[in-house]
Amino acid sequence: MSDPGGQPQPGVILRQIRTERNLSLEQVAVMTGVSRPMLSQIERGSSTPTVTTLWKLASGLKVPLSRLTRPAAVSMCRALQQEPLEEEQGRMKAWLLFPFDPDNGTEVWRVCLEAGCVHSSQAHAPGTREYILMESGNLTMTLGSHAETLSRQDALQFGADTAHQYATANGCSFYNVITYQ
Repeated sequence: MSDPGGQPQPGVILRQIRTERNLSLEQVAVMTGVSRPMLSQIERGSSTPTVTTLWKLASGLKVPLSRLTRPAAVSMCRALQQEPLEEEQGRMKAWLLFPFDPDNGTEVWRVCLEAGCVHSSQAHAPGTREYILMESGNLTMTLGSHAETLSRQDALQFGADTAHQYATANGCSFYNVITYQ
């Protein structure tokens, strides 16, 4: 099953990964922390996973997030022609600009947070790094007990293999480059 743009839905890709690795739904549930019934619904296309659920799947299966949202062969993406992934009751929107590139282990996102949005992210796979490149507004990144506030044109890089949080008081937009080992 594909979306209107012809791209496979996350459930189709999840089933492909599970089949390639000869994993049961129960095994994937244990690896990812996503319940077996939810995994089944995602695979059938009867439930659309949130960004948080996609991160759990990607982290547990040790694949880039973009592997579950776009096939790795995609080399061009027109952000205005795609629906963003939404989280935090629609106050966080993320567009996949460049899907995972297996040659350099990188994917690129554009993220917009509405005023008052706070998004907590679980630790990603060991060795994962994030690069935040501010476009507009202010963003407070909390990394463990350390917080950094970024403004327009600021940049930050950090090890994303620990829990981290994105927060904005008045709204912001930024580019997020994620590299995987």
